[in-house]
Amino acid sequence: MRLTFILITFLFSLQAFSGGRDSLLKVQDLLQAPQKYDGMIVEVVGIVRIEFEGNSLYPDKTAYSKRSTEKGLWLEIAKTTFENPKNNGTHVVIKGKFNHANKGHLGAWKGALENVTKLEVKK
Repeated sequence: MRLTFILITFLFSLQAFSGGRDSLLKVQDLLQAPQKYDGMIVEVVGIVRIEFEGNSLYPDKTAYSKRSTEKGLWLEIAKTTFENPKNNGTHVVIKGKFNHANKGHLGAWKGALENVTKLEVKK
């Protein structure tokens, strides 16, 4: 019993130390299991587009080029904080709250990243 308690405490400590995540998520992870991540703060890697009524994150260059709302996520970002067109088409890491119910501009998207606190070019 005591060993079980120690093991559980150790596992919770590891999760807290790692920030509650093992690795970066992909756009596909959120689209394939939206209920699993709904309401969670996540870090996602993808190809970014920042533009008027088109802030989005895509899994790959093909979806980016086609502006695929079926394969991408809407981004609710602070215009003055993260607006940098030179990042368009680059791989980035974005941190925000995933909201499966937020369908973005014209209700066309499969979900959104809201309250974005990080947008960094992936190296």
